[in-house]
Amino acid sequence: MKAFYKTLAVATIGESNVSVTLASPDEPDCPTVACSEPFLLISGYRRDEVVGKNMRFLNRGCAISADLRHRMRISVRTGRAFLGVMPNRRKNGELFENLLYLTAVRIGSETYMLGIQHETKEHDVAQVSDAIPHLVQTILDSIFAATINAWAAVQVMHLSVVKLGLVRYVEDILQPLSDHQRLVRSPGHAPQRREEIGRASCRERV
Repeated sequence: MKAFYKTLAVATIGESNVSVTLASPDEPDCPTVACSEPFLLISGYRRDEVVGKNMRFLNRGCAISADLRHRMRISVRTGRAFLGVMPNRRKNGELFENLLYLTAVRIGSETYMLGIQHETKEHDVAQVSDAIPHLVQTILDSIFAATINAWAAVQVMHLSVVKLGLVRYVEDILQPLSDHQRLVRSPGHAPQRREEIGRASCRERV
């Protein structure tokens, strides 16, 4: 089931229309396991260059304050929400200001770090920050809906298999009876049987 939930989460994150990433804090170096298309557009990286890597590659050559680094580490270790604006660098070397929100989410039996990124300016930080809780809930609702839909599909498939097995079982039971009925009712057999009975009666009278 762990792989099942992870596959659904990865697919849902990949289809998101906001810049979002999903990382696994229980694995060494907290690698990214999923990212959305908008994140790839902001960062300039391909998906295969992101998945499996720690998100610190966005910080290369950037001056990140000790306070921000400490708060991010605490967030990853404890799951406590983090919100901060920091300089990041795209693949082409261009700098941009990234409003980053991190929080721990439970998917199935596993804990992941959900990250939402937004290229921002100082004047719209408050506005974007206010929208983040709604974005997080929307993403989690999408993952939950995908889980329910997949579960329902599995149940339908299982029911179909059960029905098919039951039909074949009934056919196996009825097949010998059907063959017997065809034999008894066959026009070619009944007259032959009566003829044999008539001959036996004649022999008995003689």
